[in-house]
Amino acid sequence: MTPVDLDISDQADSVYFKYTKSADSHTHTFLAKDGFAIKNIKVTDKKNNRFEHLWGSPSPVSNAYKVIAHSSGPNANYVQIHLLNNAVTSVYSATFSSSREETSLEESVIVKEGKEKHPDEKQDSADTSTKATVNYKLLYILLPTVIGAVGLVIAAVAVFVYRRKRENSSNLLSSETSV
Repeated sequence: MTPVDLDISDQADSVYFKYTKSADSHTHTFLAKDGFAIKNIKVTDKKNNRFEHLWGSPSPVSNAYKVIAHSSGPNANYVQIHLLNNAVTSVYSATFSSSREETSLEESVIVKEGKEKHPDEKQDSADTSTKATVNYKLLYILLPTVIGAVGLVIAAVAVFVYRRKRENSSNLLSSETSV
């Protein structure tokens, strides 16, 4: 397979990828065509002419064959990466979401009671909801990690107690046999 780079801000079919988006335009899927695999993923903020490197494969076996980017909704700002070794990983992209929000904010300026609402005011509320979404996602990432760590500590304590009881019983047996 030929390793290629993917820029998820280029939302169109290419020689290397098949691009599809959901009906609500919140989910963008890139599927590597036959003979190609994704080695690096980046997103370009074309408004500011800067890019963010999101992910890179350390070896050919962990290259990706499918990338799903969520521009809004419950998984907003996250990019799921499906690897050739059947693993799935996710990364967060502030650049991907912010370029989508800025575009939608500029296109939809709200007019209420004859007064135009400035896009920057709406931007603040969008940033707050994005932060809430990020905190919500971190909860789902950190909670299993904390539970796993607590489980390891409990297992270590159980093994320690078991060994201590075994030592005490063997010491008790050896002291009885010497009498």
